[in-house]
Amino acid sequence: MSDDRGGPIFLGGIAGTGKTRLGSLLGRHSRIVVTRKTYLWRDVYARHGDLADPGNLRRCIAATFAIPAVRAMDLDPVRVAAQMSAGPPSYAHLFDVIHGLHAAAVGKVRWCDQLGLVEAYAAPIYAAFPNARFIHMVGDPRRTQPSTRTPGVAGWAVGKWLTSIDLAKRNSLRYGDQYLVVRHEDLSADEEATLLDLCSFLDEELEPSMLVCPAPPPPAASRANVRFIEAAAGGAMADRGYAATSSGACSRRSDLVEWPANRLALTAWQRIGTRAIAKQIGADA
Repeated sequence: MSDDRGGPIFLGGIAGTGKTRLGSLLGRHSRIVVTRKTYLWRDVYARHGDLADPGNLRRCIAATFAIPAVRAMDLDPVRVAAQMSAGPPSYAHLFDVIHGLHAAAVGKVRWCDQLGLVEAYAAPIYAAFPNARFIHMVGDPRRTQPSTRTPGVAGWAVGKWLTSIDLAKRNSLRYGDQYLVVRHEDLSADEEATLLDLCSFLDEELEPSMLVCPAPPPPAASRANVRFIEAAAGGAMADRGYAATSSGACSRRSDLVEWPANRLALTAWQRIGTRAIAKQIGADA
């Protein structure tokens, strides 16, 4: 369904990297529809057995339409099931049918799926959609976490950031000019130039409707969390052009509570979060 229309687009990255902002701008394009939080790759992919089995397919479609974002597309499950017969009985084809029918319903011809950490699914995505284009948003980890001083929040967030940054590096090497990493700061600094580059990457024309007032940057982390983030992710930050602003040492009274909690949360992400991703998509992803 997507091959003759420019190929699907995937918009990834963790929270706070500007995905929603960029998705909103891309959605203003006359040819592109952007969906958010469909969770198809995270919650549906490979979870219902072989879809060549009619019973598995029925259960998979029912589970898919239980997702609020999919249900909001207002599609007919019966029509989706019928469209599946036009292609392979695969999860990717099911997702393409759903997104394609939604795009047609809103008068667009190309779909973009926006989802946090969808970059972790790059291997099965490109296996299914060789002509896909992937936009991976990254940002300063001191601004990509919830603006709270709750102990442990920064540790969990920087763990996700490090995972996403590692995926950005590996996927860029593997998929070359089909994979584009975009810094939130570049989008904020020069929205028009960034969008021009993005449209060129997508083989689309930049349209005036996409140019709106730039959004303000997200708030920075607390000083204590900044010190922890720079200590935990300083090398990866430097690789992306994010300079350190502190010594990166646990040196203040406020750190005595937040630092151990953040370290524990970071370790938890490294043991739990990364394992969950690997289990879902396989080591090759």
